[in-house]
Amino acid sequence: MKTESFTLWLSTILICCMVLFAAPALSATDTTEEGMTAGISLGLSNSSYDHHVGMVVRPNVGYRFNRTWEAGAFFRFENNGWGDKIYNLSLYGEYNFFPFVNQRFSLFVDFQAGKGWVPTYYDFAPGSSKHHHHTDVEIGFVPGIKYHIPGTQANLRLRYLFVGYNNYSGYNKSSDASLGGDDWGIDAALRRLEIGISVNF
Repeated sequence: MKTESFTLWLSTILICCMVLFAAPALSATDTTEEGMTAGISLGLSNSSYDHHVGMVVRPNVGYRFNRTWEAGAFFRFENNGWGDKIYNLSLYGEYNFFPFVNQRFSLFVDFQAGKGWVPTYYDFAPGSSKHHHHTDVEIGFVPGIKYHIPGTQANLRLRYLFVGYNNYSGYNKSSDASLGGDDWGIDAALRRLEIGISVNF
């Protein structure tokens, strides 16, 4: 494994562990029914050209209306390890359902719509310029599962998959992990797997 890949894996694990151990100190009461919420998710991204691995960081802020609904905005930054940096600013609405195991676990779906942009990326097609920049649109939903940490206002979250519309350029589409057409479909690439934490205030 390359040194850069190992470093990113280790950094992700350490950050998640630090957040997990710090969570019980966030609050001595159980989760609130409504109020402000903030969180951050991390993930890994691999280049479509080779085995380079990069980082995904996704902070968000929103408002929790009740136990079922939440809405807000998030900023997503991705570096796929090759040098391509992808930015995305989106609005989201979250629907929570099917609580189980004493309501500590529940499923959720994030409905999101936003604008993405890539300041610079590399294109190796014959006759093309090496450097490009462009903006794109992404509209769809992301399923996930969350775990409420007892005695705190914090929830651990895992998101995976993207279902919907994405007109990003080909380098940012994972054809080997996707179903559907060029712009509509299901994206099951590594970059769609995110683990994080959110806190209700």
